Amino acid sequence: MKLTRIITTAFASSALLFTSCNKDEKGGSGSSGGGAAAVSEKDALDAFKKAAVEINALVAEGKAAPDPVSGLPKMTAALEKMKAIKTEGLPADLKESFTAAMAGMGEMLALFKGMPSDPAEIGPFMQKLMTDPKIAKLGETGKAATAKFKEVAAKYGVEIAE
Repeated sequence: MKLTRIITTAFASSALLFTSCNKDEKGGSGSSGGGAAAVSEKDALDAFKKAAVEINALVAEGKAAPDPVSGLPKMTAALEKMKAIKTEGLPADLKESFTAAMAGMGEMLALFKGMPSDPAEIGPFMQKLMTDPKIAKLGETGKAATAKFKEVAAKYGVEIAE
């Protein structure tokens, strides 16, 4: 079914983005004031990899849900974790590619806001959404940003869920 394929594709794209972490556990992001020390690249990368496990688990649960609507809460939780990521200390190319991919995913997921919970209403909602010219453009730019992020993340040993 086309609807399931679209939602699954959105979830799969999310998985590529949700392999990051919150550096707060490693001694702060520099936003706590008081002259906090800068986060080292090693600590930032280690934290980025560590949180990937948690975020990937949420994405996997969302993708394994019996239908797209019941998987959305896990995807939303993963997106919230992703939004909380502080990129201080990450290599510039990883930071840039992550930020670009995250922005694209946020725009794509915003289109799914207001998705009805009634399975009978999902089809019409998706049909209407698929006529929105923004979705095709976001799909193309999101795919490119995600591919770049995946390439850069691999360079640093960051595991990206498929």
